Amino acid sequence: MGRPGVTGPARFSTLCVALHPWRAVYVTNYKVASTSILNALAGVLGVRDTMNDPNDAHVRDREVFDTPRSSTHDSLAEARLAHPGYRAFTFVRHPLARVLSAYSNKISDARPNERNVVERHANYLSKGMPFEAFVAALPRIPLKELDKHIRPQWTFCDDGVDFVGRLERLEDDWQELCKTLGMPHAPLPAQNRSRRSERENVLTEASLAGVRDFYREDFDRFGYTCPSVPRASDAPSLPVVIVAPPFSGAQRVAEAIATACDLRTSDADERTSGRGVRWVTLLQRPSTIASLADVLERFPSAAVITVSIDPELLLLRAKHRRPGVGPDRLRDIVRRSVRAIRDSEALPREHVRVTLPSDLSDPLTTSHRLADSLGLGLDAWSRLCTELQSVVPPALASGARVWASTRRGSMSPDELYALDAVAEGLTRDFPGLFPAGGPAQVV
Repeated sequence: MGRPGVTGPARFSTLCVALHPWRAVYVTNYKVASTSILNALAGVLGVRDTMNDPNDAHVRDREVFDTPRSSTHDSLAEARLAHPGYRAFTFVRHPLARVLSAYSNKISDARPNERNVVERHANYLSKGMPFEAFVAALPRIPLKELDKHIRPQWTFCDDGVDFVGRLERLEDDWQELCKTLGMPHAPLPAQNRSRRSERENVLTEASLAGVRDFYREDFDRFGYTCPSVPRASDAPSLPVVIVAPPFSGAQRVAEAIATACDLRTSDADERTSGRGVRWVTLLQRPSTIASLADVLERFPSAAVITVSIDPELLLLRAKHRRPGVGPDRLRDIVRRSVRAIRDSEALPREHVRVTLPSDLSDPLTTSHRLADSLGLGLDAWSRLCTELQSVVPPALASGARVWASTRRGSMSPDELYALDAVAEGLTRDFPGLFPAGGPAQVV
């Protein structure tokens, strides 16, 4: 859900779009899906058919939204004066993820048409400068002159906003916003996705300290955890056991941990023989989850990680991964997966280091939680973040909810009807499995 409004005395400029049919104002926060949101709003307003034009990724020209149904303003304060009573909304992002994205996009890998940030701050910034030097230079630039892509996020909504969504749960918060405003829901097109870059040598103690200090108000206002510097080893000295149902994406987590920490994956024989203690294993079926007791008896301090998944997403992923199976077989597959979920949820909490969501679209947060739970050092954390980025399929990069919405939209009426029948059967097997809206909500 969106956070309550935040207020402040200063005034900073940013593109604000007033949506007159819904008495609302979108406050643009750059590097936070702003192009996707502007395109979605343009589609809802009917001011331009952006949704079907892959070449039209920049709907930022003010004339696009200066219409009888919408208007643009240079700041939220200006928009509020022009339209009293309008509700303002914006979206925010983890400050470290945002500044890393801006650095990669505008400094280290800047294309010729993206060097305006360097040119604008030529006295402070240079193309390809190390991330640590980049962060150290930010406090020296006057805040009101700082480029909008790297300016702290609180400056975009310093006059108070009524709804603050998060990029990390973009689709859910976008749906909630549309419902709150009474605005038709438009899918958010995936545009301007950040290019992945190597980060092993980017994060340092000094750069993390600089990010914490410069963006401290963003961390505090928007409820993000300020990352600490892992000071332990580069690899866990104990076995890592990942307990998760099938179709949860846990295999990708296991592969990322193994690669980043130079661990080997283990088989059942190794787990029972006790040869060595530096390995990672994945338990996904009820029968293998039951074997966790044997592992913990042999290695009482093993690091147990669980991965959760929403039942609706589980059903859609199972259908996607097993396209040729009939309804009865699909129901049986998902039934076993749900039992695995229930078994993992029943594990004694003292054995579980951390529970991760199956949506890996936020590798930074996921890698930091893993690093903390496994006692990893800074280098291993950075490698883990890079590995998680590399194993997230492009289809999931915008979030599991976006993927699920796309999957539903591509299914035929017969496929949707069959999936609905499977969902109804699962509801009989596991009462309360799906939300209050019933299994029809799945499709």
